[in-house]
Amino acid sequence: MNTPLYTEIMQLSMNERLQLVEDLWDSIQAQPDELPLSDEHQAIVEQRLQDLEKSPSQTISWEELKVHASRSLK
Repeated sequence: MNTPLYTEIMQLSMNERLQLVEDLWDSIQAQPDELPLSDEHQAIVEQRLQDLEKSPSQTISWEELKVHASRSLK
């Protein structure tokens, strides 16, 4: 990829490029409906939701997951 826009982006500082990536990602997250799931991924999501409804005790909270993950990194 070597367009004028790419060249301009590559002239930004590292911090500016990181901010650009963050801003781009935020703009994508703001419009999740514009990224439809494939049939395969939709089936996985539906299966996981069914599993959750059947066995809610098999889940942990986001906070618990972060604690567990940080412990395994030590």
